[in-house]
Amino acid sequence: MFPNRQVNYTYQGLVDASAKFDGVFLNGNTQEDKLKELLVFLSQSSHETTGDGYASGTFDKGLYFVAEGGNNTELLPDYGVSTSGETFQGRGSLQLTYEANYQGAMDGIPGNTYDIVTNPALVGTTPELAFETAIWFWVTAQGNKPSCSDVINGSWIPSANDIEKNRTGDTFFNSFGVITNIINGGIEAGSWDETNSLVINLGNGTATGNTTTVIDGKNAQSINRQQYYNHFVETF
Repeated sequence: MFPNRQVNYTYQGLVDASAKFDGVFLNGNTQEDKLKELLVFLSQSSHETTGDGYASGTFDKGLYFVAEGGNNTELLPDYGVSTSGETFQGRGSLQLTYEANYQGAMDGIPGNTYDIVTNPALVGTTPELAFETAIWFWVTAQGNKPSCSDVINGSWIPSANDIEKNRTGDTFFNSFGVITNIINGGIEAGSWDETNSLVINLGNGTATGNTTTVIDGKNAQSINRQQYYNHFVETF
């Protein structure tokens, strides 16, 4: 499924990380619901960490990068710098970014013993953390954003502001696009700020696009992530 994955993304790391969030992650009512959530999680993770560019049609380089910038040694100080000199750039399968999220993950991962606020690079070198941080983000609502898990499992109720921005969750692929919006913010599908009225089509899983911008009113990144999902369903 991930023939070119980076060595710190391991099956056992995913299994161990999932176990820490038992009852919260993959908590759908049926096995089909659980599998759907897992494939959506892996599709979003694949696109976040791809080494294959966007919309390439190959889909075989998910989990290719463990850290933003291509490796865990290139430092990107614009995201903030820890007391040890390590930066809070994207790491792990959903590319955890910024100190507030590292702090939230450190406090929110059950039984965590790693100080990833002082040493954020640990997320890129520790197999379980590469997935634990991602799953923590996946199941945790933050501010005015719902959790990704609630969206894909249908328990999220969109606000009037969400509906105005076409975040309705009324179809599977709209829910998929909402999750993309949660992970990557306003540039993906309209701002979460009620004062910003930007509306972007979240895509229907059939159109194509190869940038992080909007193409013909459609959210290209969300559509590409949906293509990963379709590929996993058809192939595995």
